[in-house]
Amino acid sequence: AKKQTFRKVPMNRLQRRRSTRGRETGTNSESELLLPSNEDGYELKGASQSQSQMVLYQETQYNEQRAMEAETIERQLTDISQMMTRVASMVVEQKQTIIDIGGNVDQSI
Repeated sequence: AKKQTFRKVPMNRLQRRRSTRGRETGTNSESELLLPSNEDGYELKGASQSQSQMVLYQETQYNEQRAMEAETIERQLTDISQMMTRVASMVVEQKQTIIDIGGNVDQSI
């Protein structure tokens, strides 16, 4: 039986997708060529390590951008909520004004 080794760092999405694809086809050559590891499966070497670092950097940038966009959306939703609250209070005030006008018209007749 093959001894299972565990990685010290979790695989990123790209690595996971490539290794899953390799298992489906019966070969893992694509991920081995792009992201080879040493015998223990713990660290990457040379160009593959810099490629992995670049992928990690790009994913970090992507995640930071998504976080900033999520904060922007959250702010915009808060602004919209405040606007809707103001509109609701204006509707209530206008309803009361219309009721008062209707009462005044009834009294004048």
